[in-house]
Amino acid sequence: MFLRRICIEFLRNARGAALIEFFIVFPFVALLIFGALEVTRYTLINQKVERAGYVVGDVFTQFTPEEFTVSALNTVFQQYHTIMSPYGAEVRQSMVLSSVRKDLTDDTIYVTWQYAGGGRLNNSDTVSIV
Repeated sequence: MFLRRICIEFLRNARGAALIEFFIVFPFVALLIFGALEVTRYTLINQKVERAGYVVGDVFTQFTPEEFTVSALNTVFQQYHTIMSPYGAEVRQSMVLSSVRKDLTDDTIYVTWQYAGGGRLNNSDTVSIV
């Protein structure tokens, strides 16, 4: 009888239930909030990279052969940092600009020239090996 009364009183007591529910739900809510922030940040960076590639490619296609100099290439690559700010393009990213042509006789594709710049990636990264 005594044990039964203690069990019934224990089941009726709701003190602390909200705290337990909070600790059960909090990790999921935190994951949703931080996940939403990171997805938004990823989307912004992805759009900036895409826009920077488009702008650099568009500028280079407007150059005449006489305007293609190393200083002109470096000037355009410096503008890449402006487009990519504040996401640290000068440290963690690099650009490789390539001119390719297709031989019409045997359908072989050749790289006419390449120029790398716009960042300081390590040579151990596969992206920066030109």
